[in-house]
Amino acid sequence: MRTVSLTAVVVAICVASAQAQTPDSLLALCTVAPITDRTIDACSQLLENDFQITPEQRGAAYQKRGFLYFRQGRFDRAISDYDEMIRSAPENSHAFTLRGAAYFSLGNVDRAILDLNEAIRLDPTHAQAYFGRGRAYAQKGELDQAMADFDKAIWNDPSYAAAYANHALVNFKKGQWSQAILDATEAIRHDPIAVDAYNIRGLAHVQRADWDRAMRDFNEAIRLNPKDPSAYANRGLVYFKKDDIKRAIADFDEAIRRNPLDPGGYGNRGQAYFQLKDFDRTISDLSEAIRLHKEGQTLQIEFDVADAFAFRGLTYWNKGDHQRALSDLDEAIRLNPGDREVRAWRDKLAAIANGHGDKLPATPRP
Repeated sequence: MRTVSLTAVVVAICVASAQAQTPDSLLALCTVAPITDRTIDACSQLLENDFQITPEQRGAAYQKRGFLYFRQGRFDRAISDYDEMIRSAPENSHAFTLRGAAYFSLGNVDRAILDLNEAIRLDPTHAQAYFGRGRAYAQKGELDQAMADFDKAIWNDPSYAAAYANHALVNFKKGQWSQAILDATEAIRHDPIAVDAYNIRGLAHVQRADWDRAMRDFNEAIRLNPKDPSAYANRGLVYFKKDDIKRAIADFDEAIRRNPLDPGGYGNRGQAYFQLKDFDRTISDLSEAIRLHKEGQTLQIEFDVADAFAFRGLTYWNKGDHQRALSDLDEAIRLNPGDREVRAWRDKLAAIANGHGDKLPATPRP
């Protein structure tokens, strides 16, 4: 006797739903069937008509539609659906976690923390809530609190690869390169396709001048996700450090092609052109990086706008435009008052411009 698979049954229900649009068929299409272009529409029909469905089914439909809105980057709509989930089930820790993630993605980090606090209050073992709150604290620069939350996420779910990867990122930001490498390696052990972990581990290898290991990690990140601009930028950094400037520029080109609105790609390429003494392209790229940064474009590639002003200032000096050079160096110092190297450059160049010196200090490298 021939058996019928569950998938075939679901597909049959979904086909029927296009015609009958009964509550059962819409519910199957919304919450059970594989996601298609019609899934959101099915969930909306189910929720916006006066169908007799249980509170649990309604909550599942809001959760599915909210997830799909979230995946599309429509975070406001996702939040509205998660609001409905919470309204119908105010003790649902997962609903607060989901809404917190949406607020985080919308850039409202403090509101995200409030939701994640509530999720943790409702369920102190909720690893995903600790993970989300850890990311929020890291975004605010509160690294110790972020580390504590990633620790709790791992404690409650020892195989949580993303928590290990973010733990690695915090260690990297704290300058603890060896621990960052260990954390990222653990993330990769639990999830061999964790692109972020390869990128973080590679950057930690860069800090230790271990170029070969860094290159292997960035190559693997690119193999796993050829669309990731940060992996190309990171590999370009290795080429740059190895004085292979042309290959570095090729990778920075690819990073920019993948995300033309990220200031970091232009900043990196501009500094590479500086090393080639291609000053016109240096100024063009650094100016674009500064412009995009002022517009508040999202960063995937690490970027320091103070460095961009500093190197553009040095480039103007090399082109003989001393007034613009000193203006850019002043701005770099305003943005980063603790950078003694830039301050020394500014003082020396100002002295030369005023006829009190004639010897330039060595050209810095990024």
